[in-house]
Amino acid sequence: MRNVFAIIKKELYSYFFSPIIWVVFSVFLLIEGWMFFTLVGRFSAEYAYFMQQRAMNPSMGAMFNVNARIIAPLLGNTSVVLLLLMPTLTMRLLAEEHDNGTMELLLTRPVTVSQLVLGKYFASLIVLAMMLTCTMLYPLILSIYGTLDLGPVYSAYLVTFLVGASFLAFGLFASACTTSQIIAAIVGFGGNLFFWMISWASGAIGDEWRTVSKIIDHLSIPGHFENGIKGVFSSVDIIYYVSFVAFFLFMTHRVIDSTRWR
Repeated sequence: MRNVFAIIKKELYSYFFSPIIWVVFSVFLLIEGWMFFTLVGRFSAEYAYFMQQRAMNPSMGAMFNVNARIIAPLLGNTSVVLLLLMPTLTMRLLAEEHDNGTMELLLTRPVTVSQLVLGKYFASLIVLAMMLTCTMLYPLILSIYGTLDLGPVYSAYLVTFLVGASFLAFGLFASACTTSQIIAAIVGFGGNLFFWMISWASGAIGDEWRTVSKIIDHLSIPGHFENGIKGVFSSVDIIYYVSFVAFFLFMTHRVIDSTRWR
């Protein structure tokens, strides 16, 4: 584990002494702040209308709460922002090593391929956690000025973190497959977008291919995201994301291992 921590420390140092990470943080926080401001404004504008509806229809008024109207849409849109930004965090992790010719040097040191992959991945995961932690100011504000159910908030943040972790795992795999950071970013974004949009194909499949449609839905990232963002999280969703991350970390390991013996 000492080697893994050394790689994490090195990568975090490289992250925060690079202008890219500050651009990513700035863009992320600006978009998140604008979405929060917009959602709060819409919530305030609709509040009077829903209070009237609750007087006539209590069940409809009960659906009007902070979690459903602000937190769920905010973190739902956050997953799309992560889809766009996560490849920028992973594009240099391994592609840069290939491009600079330092991959061979790394692999001749007493560092295993597994330690290299885990160190690089955990460093990007820490950055993701820091980005999401910055947005926790919004639930704090809402809890001060309104009533907030913290259970669904924890669930929504957990599933958003797992979605981001999945994007990072595929992005790291893309970075291992090329020496160009630009190509790594494009492939990482394209692959993540594919797993985001794959469920769209299930709607075009007829009833005779219902099993195929279910498999496609299961492979889709949003298919395991929607329940968690509403506060309903199951072990199936956790297993999916953990399996997704493990698979692409394994594939990254195999790509690096193949270059080691080439």
